[in-house]
Amino acid sequence: MNDQIVTVNDVNVEDCTHEEAVAALKAAGTNVHLYVRRHKAPLESIVEIELVKGGKGLLCLLLEFLDTALH
Repeated sequence: MNDQIVTVNDVNVEDCTHEEAVAALKAAGTNVHLYVRRHKAPLESIVEIELVKGGKGLLCLLLEFLDTALH
């Protein structure tokens, strides 16, 4: 993947394990504010994303969003 979640609701998860980052996403509540680092060439950038957890669940929504909107 070319994307890395940097913060979840102002909690830095950049150096966390995958399991710790997933736990932060699950504990984030209904409104989730993310910063995602894009490692895609030619320029690295950080994208701000705001999500609202709905019926499908946050992780499913996040994966769909990253797959469609950022690529």
